[in-house]
Amino acid sequence: MNIAVVGTGYVGLVVGACLAETGNQVAGADVDASKIDRLKQNILPIYEPGLEDLVERNQAAGRLSFTTDVRDAIGRSEVAFIAVGTPPGEDGSADLRHVLAVAEEIGKAMKREMVVVTKSTVPVGTAAKVADCVAKHAKHPFHVVSNPEFLKEGAAVADFMRPDRIVIGECRGPEALDMLQAMKTGHAGSLTTIHSNGPRDALARIETMVLMSGADLPLRAIREQVAAAIDLVVYVERMQDGTRKITQISEVRGYESELITMQDLFVFQREGYDGQHVLGGLRPTGIRPGFSDQLTSRGIDLPLNWFGYEGDAAFEADRS
Repeated sequence: MNIAVVGTGYVGLVVGACLAETGNQVAGADVDASKIDRLKQNILPIYEPGLEDLVERNQAAGRLSFTTDVRDAIGRSEVAFIAVGTPPGEDGSADLRHVLAVAEEIGKAMKREMVVVTKSTVPVGTAAKVADCVAKHAKHPFHVVSNPEFLKEGAAVADFMRPDRIVIGECRGPEALDMLQAMKTGHAGSLTTIHSNGPRDALARIETMVLMSGADLPLRAIREQVAAAIDLVVYVERMQDGTRKITQISEVRGYESELITMQDLFVFQREGYDGQHVLGGLRPTGIRPGFSDQLTSRGIDLPLNWFGYEGDAAFEADRS
């Protein structure tokens, strides 16, 4: 993927080098000519463990380049990251002039549908302002993503390459329907992450995402699509001790009486807290999963005792 990172300060340089390391074609753009000249010689304006090696290796490989021609970098890209400074104003608020100026430049320079990512640390509501600035000049569709970076000095490269969590935000356009369709028709084992407060809430949020996309579909049709697209919901919860544990695995059974039907196959049974760790484990509910019939028909022997189901004999009798 071709990516432009506008701004080669602490955030922009780390983001650009790491994205290049993962195989993307990245152009780091900055109006500071002397900084760009030094970067082309692998002379960095900051010290960050591992960063110099990334910059040198990826420039040598042709995946990372630096330029003062911001418009050209944007014009060659599919994704543009805004990583310029937001110095505090006299009242302490973030100065968005540079961010919005880059947004306007993106609108003028883009030559295809693009994703515009605000990487700079900005206040709530900035995404709408960025979208307005891009829209002033844009002749192609675009999508604005808010992705602020909070890098720890001394661990920025490690944080980027091996994050302890990835949060995926909500789509508010036709992409929500695309996501459902991909889940429904994609390869076996397709996964999608939804930020929610439980398995049923995850399904409700998907419904909301589709409704917000402007799709002219009745709620019944949306729920039927959701029920057809999703087989299992695995709910991961942050515990009192700071760890994350799977606390529920629920099966989506189908659509019935205007509702998506679900059943819990496993739930976390808490057994106490020893002052440092939450004690307990995931326990089967004893319910036979509905997908067991499908697996059996394909010659796959699924031991039902994994789920705590004790009606194997009756189940075999039913099948015969």
